[in-house]
Amino acid sequence: MTARTAPTGSISRVIRCALCLIAVLAAAGCGGGSATSAGSINTAPHAKTLPATGTVTLPDGKVYTVVAPGQTLILKDLTFKIISVRWRQSITATGTPPGTRIYAVVAATLKNTGSEQATVGPTQIWLLDQGGHTHLAVQVAHLPGQLVGKAVPAGQAVSGLLVYPMPARTPGSMLVYTFADAQAIAGATHVGVARYAS
Repeated sequence: MTARTAPTGSISRVIRCALCLIAVLAAAGCGGGSATSAGSINTAPHAKTLPATGTVTLPDGKVYTVVAPGQTLILKDLTFKIISVRWRQSITATGTPPGTRIYAVVAATLKNTGSEQATVGPTQIWLLDQGGHTHLAVQVAHLPGQLVGKAVPAGQAVSGLLVYPMPARTPGSMLVYTFADAQAIAGATHVGVARYAS
């Protein structure tokens, strides 16, 4: 009798321990799954440089979403799509920096997906050249339909032009900030990059 009870008791203890271990592992698996899931929503893979397309976190701590030429960039309160990039040798513009030899004239469509009217800020959409340098758009006399300064009602899209004085023609991208970040771009945590075909 004792010989039978001892093994049965040992087996019962082993089963109870195994069930406890399974419960602990299951709980850890569920918790880990939730954390990973939440992390993948709030963070992007780390990278040292911008990818051809996709979303990454660069060493500056900002998340960058990159789209290929012809694709629509989607940020939290706007969408942005490049229609064309044309290069002009001369334009009458105010604020042209020294060393300007050519102008990039970017036609684009921007949609306000937020809940309130917003205005396209002067430091909201930059040209990012192949060397990683940013260039600011300028106002051009007698050129209608410029995007900088344009009011965009909630839910509406506008198309217009952005003009960038450049030292040379270059492949590159448009660096786009949300309406929410346009007044304080240094504090932006998520930035968009729309590539263009040169």
